[in-house]
Amino acid sequence: MSIASIRAAIIRKWLNAFERHKIAKQGTCEIRLFYSLPRAFEIQVDKLVKEGFGDSILEDRYFSVPYAHLLAIERGEVIGVTRLFKRLIVFNRKTLTVGGFGSLTTKGKKRRVGVATALLKRGMRDFGMQNFDIAFLCTDINNPAMIRLYCRVGFVPLGKPYTYTGKSGLRYVEHNGMVAPVKSMDKLKYIVSGKEPLDIGAGSW
Repeated sequence: MSIASIRAAIIRKWLNAFERHKIAKQGTCEIRLFYSLPRAFEIQVDKLVKEGFGDSILEDRYFSVPYAHLLAIERGEVIGVTRLFKRLIVFNRKTLTVGGFGSLTTKGKKRRVGVATALLKRGMRDFGMQNFDIAFLCTDINNPAMIRLYCRVGFVPLGKPYTYTGKSGLRYVEHNGMVAPVKSMDKLKYIVSGKEPLDIGAGSW
């Protein structure tokens, strides 16, 4: 089976499994969406993100404000988080609505039990309810575990560079993007098959 066929099969599997509901559960873990974080959760989220990504923040690259947070909560403790972003971009003179995932991380002792997958699935449902065309994220595409994780919810490697401008105005070029269809398979194919880099605008989330 060709790589293109495998990608198409993954995408079809995700589309067939697409469900709409506001709260998903992964065992005893509840996935909840917050447009504004309660202070108690905000403290836990900041600590968890620092544990997952360290104190180093590349402010010139990562400065976008999320429209929501998704939290995995178990008995009042935040054990997983991802931030949701949205923006309009233009690719080859076509305007696209894009949903983005950022800062996806899970508490160490709760990894590899489906928490991250549950967060991603809930995020994709929210993107669908907002009628986004596609979803975008960046990850270590040389790590098979990361590829498997994101492929579970329909993502495929972008297969080419993407660009964005930093807060300073400096333009960055990266090669670690992944994309997934939300409402438009045609626009996803249009992006992946196009030769030019994908410009995602200001900031890499």
